[in-house]
Amino acid sequence: MIISKQRPPTNTPKLMLNNTEIPLFKSLKYLGVIIDSKLNFIEHIIKIITKGSQTAGILYPLLNQKSKLTLKNEKVIRSEICYAAPIISQTSKKNIGKLQIFQNKILRRMTRPPWYVRNSQIHANLQIETVQQFVSKLHEEFKTRVLNHPNPLIKDTFSQTIPNPRYLTPTSLMADPPWNHPP
Repeated sequence: MIISKQRPPTNTPKLMLNNTEIPLFKSLKYLGVIIDSKLNFIEHIIKIITKGSQTAGILYPLLNQKSKLTLKNEKVIRSEICYAAPIISQTSKKNIGKLQIFQNKILRRMTRPPWYVRNSQIHANLQIETVQQFVSKLHEEFKTRVLNHPNPLIKDTFSQTIPNPRYLTPTSLMADPPWNHPP
């Protein structure tokens, strides 16, 4: 897999290992995270939403207003949404928004508010962070742990400078998430 902001070159040489050609893929799955060639994690987010929808379907009898376990059930679904949050934090606001829409649907299913109640009010009443706030918090905690690690090699993986902004790397994205830039 070639990671680049632009289209991958078409004339890349074939990679051979023991006279066996290794094919190029547009995406790959590593430790449960689907990584695509542009590092925007769209396929991974779609998979998260699908898996969360399946879990919500299983928990549907418990996700109602009369259930006493609703906030615990939301935590189960949130854990699926926020798996690999430091990596997901590097995706676009649009992709984070897809996760937020899914969370809003679950919270509305749990609380059954009238149609005119805003999602922000539901979050405030339940004292639940938005997906972006939660993911940003986890990203900052991860960044702090890495930068305070005693091993200098691990510290260096979280480089604060982007050597060549033309090419995306996981390290350059983790150092400066896209939504930290003002419009």
